[in-house]
Amino acid sequence: MSSISKISGVSQSTQSSWLQSIAQWRSNFQALGSALQSGNLSSAQQAYQALVQGGSTSSSSASSGTASNSSPFAQDLSVLGQALQSGNVQDAQQAFAKLQQDMQAAQGARHHHHHHHAPSATQSTDATTSSGVSTTSTSGSSLNVTA
Repeated sequence: MSSISKISGVSQSTQSSWLQSIAQWRSNFQALGSALQSGNLSSAQQAYQALVQGGSTSSSSASSGTASNSSPFAQDLSVLGQALQSGNVQDAQQAFAKLQQDMQAAQGARHHHHHHHAPSATQSTDATTSSGVSTTSTSGSSLNVTA
């Protein structure tokens, strides 16, 4: 992957492996969320196992599925695993929501000094043309309608 800038002291193949592991973790995390949202306990249990047993680049405490580490993620994963093991979908859904909240809070804490955002390219703007026809512009593209 030549588009990835080299991290000092880390080979490109290692970087590639990390990126693949992260992508797999995200995929498993999304599968778990979808299964829980639909109330599919069996699929949720399978996705959870894939998540915690997946790539070793995820937190070692998360891969073990135990709360021995004081990390909120390890605790959330442990509670989630216990709820899934007991077959309690509602508790598993709540534990998953807590895990998502903690992940978002951690991401916000890491990036707290980056709050200067340019206007989103996905914002829509409505305008009326000189012929009185309304047009909408989204993502920088426009649609001109003439009557």
